[in-house]
Amino acid sequence: MDELTKEQIMRQEFVDNSILELLNNLVQNSNIEYEPRMIFEIREVIKEWVVEKLDICNEMSFYPYIENE
Repeated sequence: MDELTKEQIMRQEFVDNSILELLNNLVQNSNIEYEPRMIFEIREVIKEWVVEKLDICNEMSFYPYIENE
């Protein structure tokens, strides 16, 4: 079974934490807590834009993952 590298895990954490930080910066006086489903949904929209519409990176470099066979 394949596993993510340490760098890939760090990238995933960076993306997810950046999304949470963005939310808390956008809404004054908020302390939005980490909610996996919320982060996933926002990440998917961002991925659609940066990978598919703007074509500035590929999916694996934006948010590394393991492909299931």
